[in-house]
Amino acid sequence: MEVSLNRRHAVVVCLLLCCLASGLSSPDPRHREALIQLEVSMQTGGQVVLTDAEKRLDALLFKMKQEEVSRADFPPAMHFFRARDVIRTSPIFKLLQKMPKAFC
Repeated sequence: MEVSLNRRHAVVVCLLLCCLASGLSSPDPRHREALIQLEVSMQTGGQVVLTDAEKRLDALLFKMKQEEVSRADFPPAMHFFRARDVIRTSPIFKLLQKMPKAFC
């Protein structure tokens, strides 16, 4: 009888320890947003703060890019010699040609 009682205690203690250990090893949800922001800031351009005009241009470029990606004749999926004319007539390409270029 005493042996089975000790086994029961051992099982209960083991279960409690497992529950405590798993609770301690799970990430703190309060730190999740801080970790996400840290990762975003480490990305290319993550430290750049855009002006309102730059944010509007970024939104416009993103919309244009989404439209171009959904086209059937998506240039990256084609051989360059076939895609060249599609690229030249692309609204995004025309906009990029007008943008100032930085020379280092």
